[in-house]
Amino acid sequence: MIKRLVPVMLVLLSLCQFGVAATPSADLIEKITAASGGLEAFQALGAIRMEITEKDTSVDGAGQTSSFTAILDTTFDNIRLEMENGQIIIISNGDSGWALVQGKLDERRQTSHMAPKVIRKKIMPWLFPFTLNLSGVYFPEQPSAKTFDGKAALAATFTVPGSFFDTPVVNTTWTTRLTKDDHRLLAAEFLPTEGYNESGMRYRLKTTTELKGVQLPSVIEVTGIDTSGKETQAKRTITIKTSIVGEPSPALFLHPDRLRAIEEDE
Repeated sequence: MIKRLVPVMLVLLSLCQFGVAATPSADLIEKITAASGGLEAFQALGAIRMEITEKDTSVDGAGQTSSFTAILDTTFDNIRLEMENGQIIIISNGDSGWALVQGKLDERRQTSHMAPKVIRKKIMPWLFPFTLNLSGVYFPEQPSAKTFDGKAALAATFTVPGSFFDTPVVNTTWTTRLTKDDHRLLAAEFLPTEGYNESGMRYRLKTTTELKGVQLPSVIEVTGIDTSGKETQAKRTITIKTSIVGEPSPALFLHPDRLRAIEEDE
């Protein structure tokens, strides 16, 4: 039954997230992703599973650890995010989504449009630089020469729509830091959003893991930053273990009502 449903799922959920027009922004994104193996090689991975641990250290020295599991296809059409030991599960199918809370369907009206926004907020840094291909990411200008961590580098700013994330605390303007020779992504950051008493965030890609020629983040160091870009004492370390999934069950992504309808048709 599951194997027979896979083609149906792909037809129903092929809500492609990637733009196809050749623009200066698209050309830059292509250069950045090429330095980590390229978009074509990333998408050729098919479905992947990520085990993520986020360890926070606040200004007062207190620590907190959170764990997540993400299963997704590498076109980003279908993404499943599990939190709180599976007590909360959020799924996005393109620009819509659904959720389970303690095993029960979340039937709130706003869930369908909020689920993809929550997922984009979490997945964006976890899969840099390939998430730069998400629909709505736009680089208005070419990179400029800067220094980063005391070394010559490039800086390039991108924007996303105001509806991209689930909270305005995450700024819609980000700056990437790139190697000068091949545009490899070193870091990305956003400054605090005006009007909100929350710091911005700087994500440093410290180490990567290779899957079939594709370099994916394995350790990301996160630091809070103020409006001038100065780092605060708030710290986070993100550890990611990524593996390739063979053939994921459609039940991981399909809304229960849609899955039930398909099974009844069979």
